[in-house]
Amino acid sequence: MNAMTLPWQIPGHVEPIDLSTKRHSLFRGLTTRQKAIALGAFTQDVYGDGDPIPRSRASAPHPEIALRGVLRKEVAEPGGASRLFGLTFAGEILSPAGPRTAAVQYIAMGETVLLSCDADAFAELVEEIPRLRMNYLEELQDRLCEARRGQIMLGRKTAMQRVATLLLSFWERQGRPVEMDLRLNRAELGQILCLTLETVSRQIKVLEKAGTVALPQPSRVIIRDPQSLLAATGEPVSLRRAA
Repeated sequence: MNAMTLPWQIPGHVEPIDLSTKRHSLFRGLTTRQKAIALGAFTQDVYGDGDPIPRSRASAPHPEIALRGVLRKEVAEPGGASRLFGLTFAGEILSPAGPRTAAVQYIAMGETVLLSCDADAFAELVEEIPRLRMNYLEELQDRLCEARRGQIMLGRKTAMQRVATLLLSFWERQGRPVEMDLRLNRAELGQILCLTLETVSRQIKVLEKAGTVALPQPSRVIIRDPQSLLAATGEPVSLRRAA
């Protein structure tokens, strides 16, 4: 008897657009008719765990949105090795392909669904629907702000502040879940933070002893005191209320 091939076992498998997609912020403020026109130009692709996302400056769709799952962001280094430098969570837009992102590789973590649109088709859409252009620019601005926060984190912060900042960022970007899946081990967190595995482990243990976080499992975190975690980041801004 032949084994059944599941949709996500075919890299880039296309499935019908989920109706919940219409609620994504890219389509905020569009009329029902405009949403229908826009979604008609998008495709929804499913990738399995470990599948690389095919991208090139010439052929990459524009834009690409992670609807479900998580993407690893890795950058090629001299000698052929790669280094993890971030994650893209569900609901976030991927950085546009270009000269500065040519060395960046996105890899699916678990079943991952991407919503994408051909670059030429999207250019026509934003001409027809100005609100779509504005929403897209706002999404790109959010990604730029996130990248800037990452640069500040690595350039100015202590080890504790880096760990606290990353945990807070992951928690907020995942919608402030009761229990957060880090999806990464301590060594991988260290790659993002430019810290050793041992240093990351020590800082998380300090936060755990202080009652700021709890770890039911090594890769799962409960944020018990968000304000305390914010204070540990070294940022004097009050934690925003959840929407």
